[in-house]
Amino acid sequence: MKNLNAPRLGAACLVACLALLPSCFVSRETTNVPLDPEVVSQLRPGETTAREVAELLGAPSEVVQLGFRSAWRYDHVRAKRAGFTLIVVTLLDTDARQDRVWVFFDEDDLLLNVGSTFDAGDAEYQMPWMDRNYPEDDAPETYDGSREPDADDAPMEDAAS
Repeated sequence: MKNLNAPRLGAACLVACLALLPSCFVSRETTNVPLDPEVVSQLRPGETTAREVAELLGAPSEVVQLGFRSAWRYDHVRAKRAGFTLIVVTLLDTDARQDRVWVFFDEDDLLLNVGSTFDAGDAEYQMPWMDRNYPEDDAPETYDGSREPDADDAPMEDAAS
């Protein structure tokens, strides 16, 4: 007599073995349209109007009313995730960087000031156990709000002594 449960048992063993194997994964998430530094450099305080800013950059992510003045915020965020799964444990690392532009207008909708950072392109895939290498100026702050000291922060010797 032939055993009819043997194929089912073999398939169940195969599925169990595959479920226990480790796996790696990556994903990428993008929020809003990328901001172009060359377009932002065309904005001229005292000359560019709010209408011209909207034509160049599109609709802002946020508009803040400051009395009779206003500020517009533009954002682009890129997040990259890498992870590793083993049985029921998953290790995950996310590096989210953003481009941000703030433009400030007077009561006549004339551009007063522009502030920008462009870091979204620096997002990296890394496994959770790897060290992330930030440029010195981008070093994360410590939990008490102070920056990690570096060689440039060493106390200066008094020249008179």
